[in-house]
Amino acid sequence: MSIQLAHRTPSPAVFGLDAAAVAWTVAVAGNGGTVSAGRAVLVSALVAALKASGAWSQIDDLWLLTAEGAAQALTSLKQGRLATAVNSPTFTTDQGYAFDGATSYIDTGFVPSSHAVAMTGASMSIGAYERTNVGATTYAIGDANGTNQNLRLVPRSSGNQYVASLDSASTNVGSGITDSRGLTVANRTAGGAFGVSRNGGAFTTFTPGTNATVLPTLGIYIGAQNLNAAAANFRASTIGAAFVGGELAAQNVADLYAALQTFMTAIGANV
Repeated sequence: MSIQLAHRTPSPAVFGLDAAAVAWTVAVAGNGGTVSAGRAVLVSALVAALKASGAWSQIDDLWLLTAEGAAQALTSLKQGRLATAVNSPTFTTDQGYAFDGATSYIDTGFVPSSHAVAMTGASMSIGAYERTNVGATTYAIGDANGTNQNLRLVPRSSGNQYVASLDSASTNVGSGITDSRGLTVANRTAGGAFGVSRNGGAFTTFTPGTNATVLPTLGIYIGAQNLNAAAANFRASTIGAAFVGGELAAQNVADLYAALQTFMTAIGANV
C-alpha cells in the first residue's frame, strides 16, 4: 500500500522521518506533487546519513531527479525550490531526466550569489550523478557570468578529462577518464586546493590559471550551463542527481557518494 504524504505535514515522530525530509515532502506537495511513504523513508535515510557524516551542513541544495514524478524531481531537497524543465527534457520515473544535447535543460533557480549558505567565493563544490556514459565537452551542471565568476562541471570531456570551473579559469583535469557514470564532484577549499573526485574516490587535484572570489549571479542549470543568461553547451545525458554547496573534505565526498549510491540502489537507479 502506498501512502501519499501530500496534503498535510506528517509528524516526524509518527513516521520516523528526519524533519528535513518531512519538510521536503511538504514542499513537493506545495509544488503539485506527491511522495509515497516508501520514498519518504528512503529520502529520510539519505538525509540522516548525510547529517551523520557532516556532509549535509556543507550542501546548499540537492536535486534528486530520480523521483516518482516530475514535481518531486524538480523540488530541491534542502531549500524546497521548484526548478523548471525547459524545452522538454524527458523524465522517466526513478531514472531521472534525459537531456537531448541540443535545447533541453533544467533551470534550478538556485543563484549562488543569493542562495548560497555554506558556499563562498573561495569555498565551493558542485556535483552531478550521471547515469549515461558521455564523452563530450558539455556541461552536466553549471553557470558562468564573467571571467572567473562561474561554477560548472563536465564529468567527461571529448578529450577524456574532467573540466571544472570554481570561480576560476576553466581547467582540464586528469586524463584517461573513460566513464562519466556515477557521482562526479568538483571542489575548492578556502585554503586554495582544487580537486575533482569520481564516485567518492581521491581528489585529482589541479591548479587553475586564475581564480576569483565573486559568486555567480546567474541561476544554475542542469543538462547545460547558464552562460551569460543563455543556455549553452547542452549535454546529451541522463542525470539522476545534482548538488551545489561549500567545500567538502575528502571524507565528506566519500560519504556523500555512499549515501547517494545507497539511495539510487534502493530505487534501481544506481550505475
